[in-house]
Amino acid sequence: MSVMNVCVTVNSKYVRYLYTMLLSLYKNNKKGSIFLYVIQRDFMERDKKVILDLTEKYDNHVKYIWVDERKFDSMPSHMEDRENLSLEIYFRLLIPEIIPDYVDRILMLDVDIIVNHSIEELFMMDMGEKCLGAAPNMCANFIVEKKFRKWYPKERTHWTHYNTGILLWNLKKIRENYPREYLFRMAFKHKIETSTFEEELFNVEFGEKDILALDPMKWDYISTRVNKFNKPNFKKYQSLEELKSGCSIIHYAGLNPWEAGVKDKSFSLWWDYAKETPYYYGFLEEQLEKTEAYIIKKSRDVNQEIDVQTLSLLFHFKGTEDFKRLLNEEDAAIYLWGAGEMGERFYQLLKSVNLQKKLVGVIDEKKNGIFHDLDIRRKEEALKYVTGMKIKIIVTPIKHQCEIVDILAKSMPSNIEVVGLRDYLIGLSNE
Repeated sequence: MSVMNVCVTVNSKYVRYLYTMLLSLYKNNKKGSIFLYVIQRDFMERDKKVILDLTEKYDNHVKYIWVDERKFDSMPSHMEDRENLSLEIYFRLLIPEIIPDYVDRILMLDVDIIVNHSIEELFMMDMGEKCLGAAPNMCANFIVEKKFRKWYPKERTHWTHYNTGILLWNLKKIRENYPREYLFRMAFKHKIETSTFEEELFNVEFGEKDILALDPMKWDYISTRVNKFNKPNFKKYQSLEELKSGCSIIHYAGLNPWEAGVKDKSFSLWWDYAKETPYYYGFLEEQLEKTEAYIIKKSRDVNQEIDVQTLSLLFHFKGTEDFKRLLNEEDAAIYLWGAGEMGERFYQLLKSVNLQKKLVGVIDEKKNGIFHDLDIRRKEEALKYVTGMKIKIIVTPIKHQCEIVDILAKSMPSNIEVVGLRDYLIGLSNE
């Protein structure tokens, strides 16, 4: 097959999310089938190298295209009022000009997606005389909202609204029919007052007759909106298995997995790929930090002096009685990994429900002495005492907790289960 051209517009802060998306793209397409164009303004050499290394691992190619941000200094003021959205969003207005002339077709992808199957069918799709390929916008019930129609030509009759996070460009057709930097110039003409300015601009300029409608259930399924936008035109997958089987591109528009953990079941697909990246432990630690920040805010909202770390242990429970019941059902004895502050917190939680006797040992590689009548031992020494016993080691330190669990779990015999303190408590709450 011929090489498929793919482009992204992204800044250095988003390299790790780009890496996750690209991993899903590369793993689900034939090696050597992707030529990637990264349109950016601030990539450091280390950013370029990490993407290059991943790309070459799958025998693909990458080209970096630099954009001078000063070109956008005089953009209309209504484009500047976009919180949480970067300048790179507007770089896509220049794609026909900055992508090499010998490229006739390119697939533009947002970073907040997972490619679940091959994109070959999409890329090779017959576009006819259409300039772009895009999926009708699930978030807008496929229709341009009436309050937005003031930006469109009065004679407009076709009111389908398209999401432009996944955009197939017929560059040859656009270059033949539109002057250079046409879209960029139109950004100065239209006074579109909405946060999704560039998406609206694509719809205004091409949506009447020049966009090929893609199947949103297959090529741009916005999983984050399935409950909020469940209207007549909006279908949804009924299960995660059905989504995995039927959808090729899952789009996390408006609520990203790296911001919201696994709030939505479809987010687990993103996390499955994130686990294979060098950024995984960083992603997890950020989730812990956000949980702590949320707990602090909640404790202030109710105007109580609450021990934040103790509260965080109880945060995913219905209450201590549930904790007691569930822990009583555990048939394994408990070892703590870590005799520090969080180990102490967990002990006090056990004590509050009279289950401190479930704790039979403490492991700490740095501390010595006694922890609540239990000897603190090094790992190798402690393992001598658990031969044949069913043991659950609970890792208490918050910093690097996920990494510690992963390393320990790989080295332990079959009778020992290793879990993180947070994972353990969350797991209890789901049983």
